[in-house]
Amino acid sequence: MRLLLLFLLWSTAAIAQTDSTHLYKITYIVDVTDSDLAYESSQTNVLMTFGGGNHEVGGLAVSPDSSFYFKITYIVDGDTFDGRNIRTGEKIRFRPIGMDTPETGKRRGQDSEPYHRQATNYTWELLKDQIVRVEYDIDAQDRYGRDLVYVWLDDGRLFNEEILKAGWAVVATYPPNIKYVDRFTSGQREAREEGRGETCAQAVLDTRERYPDSSLADLYDPLTMPPDLVKAHQQLDRAVDRCYRPQPFTSERNRIEYLFQLYEEYTAPLLAAESKQKGKKTSKTKG
Repeated sequence: MRLLLLFLLWSTAAIAQTDSTHLYKITYIVDVTDSDLAYESSQTNVLMTFGGGNHEVGGLAVSPDSSFYFKITYIVDGDTFDGRNIRTGEKIRFRPIGMDTPETGKRRGQDSEPYHRQATNYTWELLKDQIVRVEYDIDAQDRYGRDLVYVWLDDGRLFNEEILKAGWAVVATYPPNIKYVDRFTSGQREAREEGRGETCAQAVLDTRERYPDSSLADLYDPLTMPPDLVKAHQQLDRAVDRCYRPQPFTSERNRIEYLFQLYEEYTAPLLAAESKQKGKKTSKTKG
C-alpha cells in the first residue's frame, strides 16, 4: 500500500528559518508503503522544529497557543499544582504564568509567608478535581521543570487572572510569556482598589494606626469601636470567606455549616488512617 501525507500548515513562518517552530496537523492519509514509515502514523498534532528543542504533553508537542485538557489532582500551594491529561493520563506539575503567591516555609524549616494558607485554599477551591484547559506561551517550562501555563476554567474564566483579582497573588511577569500581562495588571489593580485579599489585612493595620492613643481593648469595644475599623474588618471577613469558596455566605449559620463540612472532609482521611492503624495494632496484640 502506498501513502501520501497531506498536511495543513498552521504556521506561516518560512520552513528554512532557523530556531523556529512549526505546528502542522495531519489531516489525511492515503497509500504509502508501510516500510516507508519511520513510525506509526496517526491523526494527531505534529511539531516540526528547526534549531530549538521540543516539549511534549501527553505525547503531543507543545508550541505557543497549544492547549490541552487536564483534571487537577493535587494542590501544592497557591501557584503550583498537578494535573492529569484526560486523554493520555500523563501527570504534569503546573506553574501558572504571570502571578505569584506567598510561599510555604516548611521546606526551609521556617514559617510560611503571610497569607500562604489563604492563597492555597483559594486555589484548592477553584481547581481541585476540576477539568481545566491549559494554554502554553513561548517558554514551556521553568527551571524547576514545571509547565508554565494559563489555566482556563470551564466557565471561561482565567484562573491566573482570578486569583489576582481576589487579592491572593501579585503580578510576576517574565518575558517572553507576556500574552495576558495587561489583564493581570488590571486584575491586581482591581483587587487593591476593592480592598481584597491580603490588602484587606493591611487596611486593618493601617486603620488602627489612626488611633495611636487607643488600646486594643478600646478599639475593639463593641460600643466604641471606630466605624472605619468596623468597615475594614468587614472587608477582611469577606476576603477570608472567599478563601473557602467564591460564592458569599448568606448568613453566619451558612458560614459555620460550610466550615464544619469542610473540616469533616479534611479530617475524614486522617481518622480513617488512624482507625486502620489501631486495627493493625490490635491484630498484632491478639496474635
